[in-house]
Amino acid sequence: MLCFHEGPPRAMSEAHRHNNIELMLVVCGTVTIEFGSIAHDFPERTFCAFWAALPHRITHSTAETFVFSVTLPLAYFLKWNPPALLTKPLLNGQPLCAPSNAMDEMNMRRWRADLSDSQQPIFAEQEHIVRLEIEARLRRMALSLASAAPSSDEPRAASSLGAGKAERMAHFITANFADPLRVEQIARSAHVHPTYAMHIFRKTYGISLIDFLTQRRIAHAQMLLATTDTNIADVALASGFNTTSRFYTAFQNTCGKSPRTYRESLR
Repeated sequence: MLCFHEGPPRAMSEAHRHNNIELMLVVCGTVTIEFGSIAHDFPERTFCAFWAALPHRITHSTAETFVFSVTLPLAYFLKWNPPALLTKPLLNGQPLCAPSNAMDEMNMRRWRADLSDSQQPIFAEQEHIVRLEIEARLRRMALSLASAAPSSDEPRAASSLGAGKAERMAHFITANFADPLRVEQIARSAHVHPTYAMHIFRKTYGISLIDFLTQRRIAHAQMLLATTDTNIADVALASGFNTTSRFYTAFQNTCGKSPRTYRESLR
């Protein structure tokens, strides 16, 4: 189910998280969202997307700020088999932003109208159309990212040295999640002691290093279940789990259903 919001954003006293892709259009003003300890300012006329599985909260907005936002279940997003220009940064915890175009506000208002009454007989078809239009918008965003200046795999500027090292570890996990990783290996990628690595990662992202690794592996498994007929044991191995029992437990805890039920629900 798609969820929609519009209006002035409200500051949050505590961070929250949900396993969705969140799209936000800042019509006017500026809103600041903190992901762990890293704050991002989203200015007027900005269209952005981020993976809401990382703890995040709105910390500030100007008096005139007005936003539209819609949350898209990660399963829908992964089922599209989107380009790496979208999945790699989003599943690495990095918000993607682009200047909004003339169609964005019109589309948001239309999506709000289409999603406003789930009791309508044609609601399922309207929601399906909204999903198709969101997919098209995100794919257009990927094209704009592809035509921009080449991006680096290095972490973006962070608010502290510790945060920079945490981002380096997040990039390492994203690139190597299918391998049998240990905390020591991940810490070595940022040239820090394992104990310090776990401390700065939780401080920066609001979740443990191991939880982030598991989350990234489950996201990959969701994509394989949604887009291929690979058997579940092979999905587990390809996603970095060394036993199917561990995979089933982690998947059930994250998605609230078994891998088989999850795949069937998408079909």
